[in-house]
Amino acid sequence: MHLSLNIVLDPPRIYQGTSKSKFYPRLDSQRRGKEKDNFTPIGESYASLFQRLRQQGMITPLLGYTPDPHSRSFDPNVRCAYHSDVQGHSIEDCRTLKREIENMIQD
Repeated sequence: MHLSLNIVLDPPRIYQGTSKSKFYPRLDSQRRGKEKDNFTPIGESYASLFQRLRQQGMITPLLGYTPDPHSRSFDPNVRCAYHSDVQGHSIEDCRTLKREIENMIQD
């Protein structure tokens, strides 16, 4: 069975206006300047994995992290062990730790 599709695309529209800026549609990830992370499932909490990796000398807490208290995701009620117990996010929500562990998995 052969299926043939004929697709006709309209030519791009040109808008003339008084504004000098051009509109270019973007993907959501481009708007934020970041791509969505895709992490391998690890089968345990990041807190317990972090402790095991730390005991084995494979990872150490980061120093010098200063969270933005005005960030939408900032939570003053939680702390991150990977960021030396700085408040702002939990270790389970720590993208920096998740990326580091993902790099270990991929290497």
